Amino acid sequence: MVIHKREDYLFTRISRKTYIPIYLIVLLIIGSIIFFWYNGFEINKYAIIGALAAVLICIKSTEIHRLNHKYEITSNSLVHTRGIFGRVSRRLDFFAISDFDVSQTLWQRILNYGNVNVRLFSKDSTSCVKNIDRPFEFMKFLEDQIIKVRRNALKQNEREATV
Repeated sequence: MVIHKREDYLFTRISRKTYIPIYLIVLLIIGSIIFFWYNGFEINKYAIIGALAAVLICIKSTEIHRLNHKYEITSNSLVHTRGIFGRVSRRLDFFAISDFDVSQTLWQRILNYGNVNVRLFSKDSTSCVKNIDRPFEFMKFLEDQIIKVRRNALKQNEREATV
Protein backbone atom coordinates (compact mmCIF):
# COMPACT_ATOMS: atom_id res chain seq x y z
CA MET A 1 0.00 0.00 0.00
CA VAL A 2 1.30 3.42 -0.90
CA ILE A 3 -0.43 6.11 1.09
CA HIS A 4 1.87 8.75 2.52
CA LYS A 5 0.06 11.10 4.83
CA ARG A 6 0.91 14.23 6.78
CA GLU A 7 -1.36 16.75 8.44
CA ASP A 8 -2.40 18.49 5.21
CA TYR A 9 -0.91 16.27 2.49
CA LEU A 10 -1.68 12.79 1.15
CA PHE A 11 0.09 10.93 -1.67
CA THR A 12 -0.96 7.63 -3.26
CA ARG A 13 -0.56 5.54 -6.40
CA ILE A 14 -2.56 2.78 -8.07
CA SER A 15 -2.85 -0.26 -5.80
CA ARG A 16 -0.88 -3.40 -6.63
CA LYS A 17 -4.08 -5.30 -5.84
CA THR A 18 -5.31 -4.19 -9.26
CA TYR A 19 -2.77 -6.48 -10.87
CA ILE A 20 -3.61 -9.67 -8.95
CA PRO A 21 -4.88 -11.46 -12.12
CA ILE A 22 -1.56 -10.74 -13.86
CA TYR A 23 0.38 -11.91 -10.80
CA LEU A 24 -1.67 -15.13 -10.82
CA ILE A 25 -0.73 -15.71 -14.47
CA VAL A 26 2.94 -15.22 -13.53
CA LEU A 27 2.57 -17.78 -10.72
CA LEU A 28 0.86 -20.17 -13.14
CA ILE A 29 3.75 -19.88 -15.62
CA ILE A 30 6.40 -20.38 -12.94
CA GLY A 31 4.39 -23.19 -11.33
CA SER A 32 4.05 -24.96 -14.69
CA ILE A 33 7.79 -24.81 -15.29
CA ILE A 34 8.50 -26.16 -11.81
CA PHE A 35 5.84 -28.90 -12.21
CA PHE A 36 7.23 -30.09 -15.56
CA TRP A 37 10.82 -29.97 -14.31
CA TYR A 38 9.98 -31.80 -11.05
CA ASN A 39 8.08 -34.57 -12.89
CA GLY A 40 10.98 -35.14 -15.29
CA PHE A 41 9.43 -33.71 -18.44
CA GLU A 42 11.93 -32.44 -20.95
CA ILE A 43 11.41 -28.72 -21.52
CA ASN A 44 12.93 -26.91 -24.46
CA LYS A 45 15.36 -24.24 -23.22
CA TYR A 46 13.75 -21.68 -25.57
CA ALA A 47 10.37 -22.39 -23.96
CA ILE A 48 11.87 -21.69 -20.53
CA ILE A 49 13.56 -18.51 -21.78
CA GLY A 50 10.29 -17.39 -23.41
CA ALA A 51 8.30 -18.12 -20.25
CA LEU A 52 10.76 -16.24 -18.05
CA ALA A 53 10.76 -13.32 -20.51
CA ALA A 54 6.94 -13.25 -20.33
CA VAL A 55 7.12 -13.24 -16.52
CA LEU A 56 9.63 -10.38 -16.54
CA ILE A 57 7.54 -8.37 -19.03
CA CYS A 58 4.38 -8.89 -16.97
CA ILE A 59 5.98 -7.73 -13.74
CA LYS A 60 7.78 -4.76 -15.31
CA SER A 61 4.73 -3.58 -17.26
CA THR A 62 2.50 -3.63 -14.17
CA GLU A 63 5.03 -1.60 -12.19
CA ILE A 64 5.50 0.90 -15.03
CA HIS A 65 1.73 1.31 -15.31
CA ARG A 66 1.42 1.75 -11.54
CA LEU A 67 4.20 4.34 -11.37
CA ASN A 68 2.63 6.19 -14.29
CA HIS A 69 -0.14 7.62 -12.05
CA LYS A 70 0.25 9.66 -8.89
CA TYR A 71 -2.52 11.26 -6.84
CA GLU A 72 -1.88 13.98 -4.26
CA ILE A 73 -4.08 15.95 -1.92
CA THR A 74 -2.27 19.17 -1.05
CA SER A 75 -3.37 21.98 1.24
CA ASN A 76 -5.64 23.47 -1.44
CA SER A 77 -6.05 21.05 -4.36
CA LEU A 78 -6.25 17.50 -5.67
CA VAL A 79 -3.48 16.78 -8.18
CA HIS A 80 -3.34 13.85 -10.64
CA THR A 81 0.03 13.46 -12.35
CA ARG A 82 0.48 11.03 -15.25
CA GLY A 83 3.67 10.00 -16.94
CA ILE A 84 7.17 8.86 -16.15
CA PHE A 85 9.31 10.73 -18.65
CA GLY A 86 6.83 13.26 -19.99
CA ARG A 87 4.40 14.45 -17.33
CA VAL A 88 0.85 15.71 -17.51
CA SER A 89 -0.59 17.15 -14.33
CA ARG A 90 -4.22 18.04 -13.62
CA ARG A 91 -4.94 20.19 -10.60
CA LEU A 92 -8.46 20.39 -9.16
CA ASP A 93 -8.89 23.32 -6.81
CA PHE A 94 -10.97 22.55 -3.71
CA PHE A 95 -13.34 25.42 -4.51
CA ALA A 96 -14.16 23.78 -7.87
CA ILE A 97 -15.06 20.38 -6.37
CA SER A 98 -18.77 19.92 -5.76
CA ASP A 99 -18.91 16.32 -4.54
CA PHE A 100 -17.28 12.91 -4.73
CA ASP A 101 -18.10 9.26 -4.24
CA VAL A 102 -16.43 5.86 -4.10
CA SER A 103 -17.17 3.09 -6.58
CA GLN A 104 -16.04 -0.48 -5.98
CA THR A 105 -16.75 -3.85 -7.55
CA LEU A 106 -17.24 -6.87 -5.30
CA TRP A 107 -13.59 -7.85 -5.85
CA GLN A 108 -12.44 -4.34 -4.93
CA ARG A 109 -14.61 -4.31 -1.78
CA ILE A 110 -13.10 -7.61 -0.63
CA LEU A 111 -9.54 -6.30 -1.17
CA ASN A 112 -10.31 -2.73 0.03
CA TYR A 113 -9.38 -0.73 -3.05
CA GLY A 114 -11.45 1.21 -5.56
CA ASN A 115 -12.14 4.45 -7.41
CA VAL A 116 -12.97 7.89 -6.07
CA ASN A 117 -15.03 9.94 -8.53
CA VAL A 118 -14.57 13.68 -8.04
CA ARG A 119 -17.16 15.99 -9.63
CA LEU A 120 -16.61 19.61 -10.51
CA PHE A 121 -20.07 21.20 -10.08
CA SER A 122 -21.46 18.90 -12.76
CA LYS A 123 -21.82 15.17 -13.31
CA ASP A 124 -20.46 15.73 -16.82
CA SER A 125 -17.16 17.01 -15.47
CA THR A 126 -15.78 14.12 -13.41
CA SER A 127 -12.23 13.20 -12.55
CA CYS A 128 -11.56 9.65 -11.37
CA VAL A 129 -8.89 8.63 -8.88
CA LYS A 130 -8.56 5.03 -10.05
CA ASN A 131 -7.75 1.81 -8.20
CA ILE A 132 -6.32 3.21 -4.98
CA ASP A 133 -5.99 1.46 -1.64
CA ARG A 134 -8.45 2.45 1.06
CA PRO A 135 -10.62 4.75 -1.08
CA PHE A 136 -12.89 5.70 1.83
CA GLU A 137 -9.89 6.93 3.83
CA PHE A 138 -8.76 8.95 0.78
CA MET A 139 -12.26 10.39 0.37
CA LYS A 140 -12.49 11.29 4.08
CA PHE A 141 -9.10 13.03 3.98
CA LEU A 142 -10.17 14.94 0.84
CA GLU A 143 -13.44 15.96 2.49
CA ASP A 144 -11.64 17.14 5.64
CA GLN A 145 -9.19 19.20 3.58
CA ILE A 146 -11.98 20.80 1.53
CA ILE A 147 -13.94 21.69 4.67
CA LYS A 148 -10.83 23.18 6.29
CA VAL A 149 -9.98 25.31 3.23
CA ARG A 150 -13.53 26.53 2.76
CA ARG A 151 -13.89 27.31 6.47
CA ASN A 152 -10.65 29.33 6.42
CA ALA A 153 -11.81 31.22 3.31
CA LEU A 154 -15.13 31.99 4.99
CA LYS A 155 -13.36 33.30 8.10
CA GLN A 156 -11.10 35.42 5.90
CA ASN A 157 -14.13 36.89 4.08
CA GLU A 158 -15.85 37.64 7.41
CA ARG A 159 -12.73 39.44 8.69
CA GLU A 160 -12.50 41.51 5.51
CA ALA A 161 -16.20 42.37 5.71
CA THR A 162 -15.88 43.66 9.30
CA VAL A 163 -12.88 45.86 8.48
